[in-house]
Amino acid sequence: MVILLLPIFALNAGIPVNHTLDNGDIASVIDDSRIVIATPTDPTHPTIKQVSIFYCMLVSEAIQRLHDMQTDLQTDPNVFMQKQIAYPLTWNHANKHYKFLTATQLAPKFKQVFNSHIHTVIFKQDPYRLFANSQGIMLNDGDVWFCDKGIFVVNS
Repeated sequence: MVILLLPIFALNAGIPVNHTLDNGDIASVIDDSRIVIATPTDPTHPTIKQVSIFYCMLVSEAIQRLHDMQTDLQTDPNVFMQKQIAYPLTWNHANKHYKFLTATQLAPKFKQVFNSHIHTVIFKQDPYRLFANSQGIMLNDGDVWFCDKGIFVVNS
């Protein structure tokens, strides 16, 4: 049994679970492994032919990505910046928005962006209690957002 990605999901193997999110998106966990977040093109009749897929990632990939983030952040910040960030990285801090297009741009601000609070968020995250929506996968209360390519937003 997998309990993952939307706290209300408790998935029994092989049974698709659907949930309509507050914004109208439909979240599905399929075949005990794949998460699909879709926005119906016709909200009155959301069938498989009438959805636009915004986000799709294997559950095992999400768990592995989180584990890799934790490992790389602990062992080598340079490797973390190269492998675990999906550039451009957006950093929302003190009512300002910053964009880092490359690891070279991020390096001078790395300790500010990935401060002790963000470290704690990444290291304390239970991989079986993740939340996802059409934007990606969220850690904590939206402090960090990631997708299959890596972290793309940090809010501090």
